Amino acid sequence: MTAEEFRKSNVDLLIAKGVERDQAERVLDIAMHSATEAYDSLTLNLNRLEHNGEFIVATGLACEILKFRLGLAIESIKDLVA
Repeated sequence: MTAEEFRKSNVDLLIAKGVERDQAERVLDIAMHSATEAYDSLTLNLNRLEHNGEFIVATGLACEILKFRLGLAIESIKDLVA
């Protein structure tokens, strides 16, 4: 699935939930931009570490933090996108 296909399917999902198309498109654009920023920031910071045990631990912890924060975000919007 391409990014555009992902965006379209989620815009359609939001529209099916009663969200106006313009708002659904803005929400998806913001979400995709935020996810890209988080990923880029994570990889930028992790690439500064040596590729050893410290790197592996930092990668794992960063992913756990993102997982936790994503869980909170999903919980806050689950009625809209479920």
